This record gives sequence, structure tokens and C-alpha cells, in this order.
Amino acid sequence: MSKPKVYNIFTTWFYVSEYDKGKANGYGGIGFCSEDIIVMNKAFHVAKSNRKSKQYKPMTEMRVSFWAIIKALELILKELNQNNYEGVSFRLYTDASNAIRKIQKTKKHFKECERNNKESGKAPKNSDSLVKIYNLTKEIRKKCDKGELRNFELQFKKQRDIKSFKLAKKWAKEAAVKQTTGKQTAKEEITEEQTTESETTEEETAEEETAEEEIAQEETTDEETPEEETSEEENAEKENYVVFND
Repeated sequence: MSKPKVYNIFTTWFYVSEYDKGKANGYGGIGFCSEDIIVMNKAFHVAKSNRKSKQYKPMTEMRVSFWAIIKALELILKELNQNNYEGVSFRLYTDASNAIRKIQKTKKHFKECERNNKESGKAPKNSDSLVKIYNLTKEIRKKCDKGELRNFELQFKKQRDIKSFKLAKKWAKEAAVKQTTGKQTAKEEITEEQTTESETTEEETAEEETAEEEIAQEETTDEETPEEETSEEENAEKENYVVFND
């Protein structure tokens, strides 16, 4: 019996710190890379939150790392809606250990989180992001149940010397600095207004563009910006947090 195919997808982020009235509200970029699914090779700019918005939530580094996971899940779901991957397993890797820990901690309480998210003033911090991750993953799991995908896993993984992670980080950084340099790395911005919309609406309105560089191109220089690690990530270096793979 042949070994089942496993397609790997890597997602990461880059954050630029800024402050509004003493509170963090920066901007950044998110990048995705896969040698197995070339259409996943993309980068998006994540805009600074608008304080005048009724749905205002400061764009912190944690929120940007959550959106790296959310957007990757949206792209995966869109690919599954267009193509059949029967017999293939998808593994989505993120280097955001803090985000994975948060997902693990609240995995059994998503229903309560979703309910609180609808009640003004009672929603836990970043609950809107957690609800989106839960709902998107649930849709992907339905594809598995229908046999359109063998299995799906979301895992934490250190970057180390993984080429796909390095390229994703490079593209994320380029997308982040687009705001200040005007460089057209990607043709979509994720704004606070967009993050309050449903996943379906965002997918329908998204203007897609593949990354400028092909995965086959050798770009393994050491000049790329190193990952900013927290002490929590350092402690998790030898661990592999797996969620939503049941």
C-alpha cells in the first residue's frame, strides 16, 4: 500500500509596532508558502486598525499572528472548493506558538466564546479571531468527512532552516512595509473593517495574486529578518502542538 500524500503549507507574520494613546496598534504582513500547492504562495498587508471604527480592536502582534492562521484557512478552504484532494492530507504549520497555545486553551469552549463574542463588552480578548478559526476549521473538517480531503492538521513548528517558512516570512515582511514604501507586493489589504465580515464575503471579494517569486527559485540567504521570538516560543522549541486533527 502506498504512503498517503501529505501536503505542507506554512504561514507566518511580520509585525511593526505602533501606538495609539499608549496602546499597541500597529500593522504588519502575513505570508504563506507551499511547495505542494503553488497557489498558496501569497502575501497580504494587515492594516493598522481605525480608531473611528465602531468595531475598533487594536491591531496587536497577537491579532496579526491569528490572521496569518485565519487567512491560510480561508485559502485552504477556497482551494478545496475548487479542487478535490481525495486521499491527500493537509498540514498547516505556523510558528506562532502563543496563538496555538491560545487555540489549545479555548478549543473546548468555542461555543461559549462564540456566544460571548456577540454580547458587547463580554467577549474575551481575541474571541472574534478564535471563532473564525473554529468555524473555518469546521468547514475543512466537513470536506474530510465527505472524502474530499483525507485529513487536516494545524501544528506549531519552529522555523529553523525550513525554506518555505523563510520565504513566507520574507513575503510577509515585504507586504508589511508596503504601507510605508508603496511597494506592490500583494494586491489585498486586510483592514479592521474586513476582519469584522464573514469568511465567505472576504473570499468572494478578495483579489488574488500569486507571490512574485516561485518556490523553485533558490533564496536561502541569511539576510532575511530573523523571527522575533518570545520566551514562550523558546520554551516550546522542542514541542509540537497539534490542534484540530481528530
